[in-house]
Amino acid sequence: MGIAGSVTSAVSSTSVSLPTNKLTVVGIGVYGHTVAGYLSLPVAGPTKTAIVLFSAPVAVTTLKVPSVQPIAHNCIHLHFTTIGNLINYTGTGLTSGTFIFYFGSPFPDSLPIERLAAVVASFTTGNPGTFTFPSDTVLTGISTVLGTDTAETLLQYRVNFNTSAGRSITISWSMNDPLEITSLDNVPVAQSLTLTGTTTGTHIATGYVALYYQL
Repeated sequence: MGIAGSVTSAVSSTSVSLPTNKLTVVGIGVYGHTVAGYLSLPVAGPTKTAIVLFSAPVAVTTLKVPSVQPIAHNCIHLHFTTIGNLINYTGTGLTSGTFIFYFGSPFPDSLPIERLAAVVASFTTGNPGTFTFPSDTVLTGISTVLGTDTAETLLQYRVNFNTSAGRSITISWSMNDPLEITSLDNVPVAQSLTLTGTTTGTHIATGYVALYYQL
């Protein structure tokens, strides 16, 4: 298990070619980016999309600490096997940089790409707004990347949403938290779900919230 090879492609591109067909992609990373964003990959057709969030480093001052990728990872561990030798993708928010697509054998903590199906929304001052899901959906996870700007004074960011009558979930992140998916216990969700976001400190740049789901 591990990496057997890799290919790179600009975040502004929409596809990348692998050396041969039917290779297993086991990880995705990015370098040279200066703002946060995410990678979208089609899952089971064009209506379902896997989301991989990426944070970006910022200058450390007494007011802020950068949000970072998981400490043990130089790439996000996932796995899927291609049919041909072309991977179609979309980069959002990442105005510069290069994606790295690793192929080989899945890592022990690797997730099948179907587990990363998500709906994502952006936010600046706080509220990511309304998410729209397919019918008969349950939430399996939530994650966020905070905006990158040298004038940031953001300390914490939290979201709240109602799951059913009398029940709600509040999730809070600090600026120096690792980027990871917080598990949700198959929480039933309506097709339209509104999240309320609140900041401690001033958030200037664009951040993203991803809600992971399964049918």
